[in-house]
Order: sequence, then C-alpha cells, then structure tokens
Amino acid sequence: MTKNKVLQREVERSFNNMSLAWTKKIGPSTESKDKDSARVNTTFLSSSEWLEALDMELPGDSFFTPSEVESRIESRRVSDTVAKGVEEFLTDRNKVEAPLQNRSDIRQEATFLTFRKMWRKLKSGSSLDCVLVWREIKSFIKGSVRSLHIDRSDRCHFLSLQEYLDLPRKQSRLDAAKRREVYGVFLKYEKLKKSGNLYDECDLVFNIAGRIALGNIATPTSESVLPIDSVFVDEVQG
Repeated sequence: MTKNKVLQREVERSFNNMSLAWTKKIGPSTESKDKDSARVNTTFLSSSEWLEALDMELPGDSFFTPSEVESRIESRRVSDTVAKGVEEFLTDRNKVEAPLQNRSDIRQEATFLTFRKMWRKLKSGSSLDCVLVWREIKSFIKGSVRSLHIDRSDRCHFLSLQEYLDLPRKQSRLDAAKRREVYGVFLKYEKLKKSGNLYDECDLVFNIAGRIALGNIATPTSESVLPIDSVFVDEVQG
C-alpha cells in the first residue's frame, strides 16, 4: 500500500513478474491453483483505496455515502485516463452525462490543490507560504498522532492553539508569532471547508480510527472484522 499510484503499479508489476518466474521454476507438476495462489491472495492498493475499504467494512456509520465512493472511484478513473492520453480522456469524459463530481449532495475531498485555490481568501495579509502552512496543518495541528488521540466532547481532533504553541522547536521550527498566524489560517480553512461541503483525509482517518477503537478491532481474533494477515505500507514515518 502506498500513496503513490505510479509506485503501486510498479510494485504490482514486479511482484507479478516474480510470481510468474517462480511458477516456471517450480515446474509443471505443481497444480495451477497453487501457482496462482500468491497472486490471488495479494492486493495492491493506494492509500485512498485502503481507506475506502476500511470505511466500507468497519462497523458503525460509514464516512462516505455510496454516491461519494462512486465519485472517488470515478475521479481516479478520470485521472488514470488523463495519464494515458488526453484524447482518450476527452472521449470518455464526453460519455459522462452528469458527472458525480458536480452534484451538490456529494462532498469533495480538500487536497493541497484545493487549499492552494483557497489561499487568497485564507492568507489575509499573511506573509506565510502556502506550502508551509499546509505542512503545519497536516503534520501537527490536525494530521499528527497526538491530534488523533484527542478526545473532546465536540469531537474536534486537532490541537488547540496553546497545544500547538507548546510543541517543541525540534518539531515545528516556527516561532510563536508565526504559529499564531498559521493557526488563524487553519481555523479559516476549516470554516471554508465545511461551508463548501468538503472534507479532507484527516476527517476520514478520524472517523475510521474512532470506529476501530469502539469496536476493539485492533486485536486479531477468530471473528476478526478485517481478516488481514499482514500489511506492507510504503513511506511510513513516525
């Protein structure tokens, strides 16, 4: 599993090639079912697909509606088509009569590109860099392990201003004044996100983590909701 879709495909291709080489090595006497077992039981996912799978399988209220899942899948399909060629993309897009992405009842994901489009409204005279602010939000204010474990009555999983200011300089190198600026931008971002019917990846992760905690699913049992033997994740950083 990886966030990088290109890397995901390359790893999958390499794995399948190695699997094919192994089946040739062990010889024709081995049953076909045994030869293909590794390929059948191994799934290569992007982190986006992984989160969707968890959302669908875990008990509790799903984060996504069926239409929103369909919209995300369609968005990835269009992106893949663009990567394969503009001409094919235009052909496929013309076949879509009413794109799911244009429906007002379907939330769209706020990514860095969304944040950058909001930047003119967010910065309000601030001299801070857009990339730097996004990094502080994703790394500390909202996207950190510490924020994930916050348990407040309002279920807002992000650091308070004081908690953010109290972070040691070895984590966030910004001084107190700049951190206050960043936090002000963050609050505006959250407000714009909600008013624009948007969500971000952190919102999805908070929902899934809460459902895992409530269901105590982290401990493997014979009745495990997610019967997964092992997961290999690329680029995990503590």
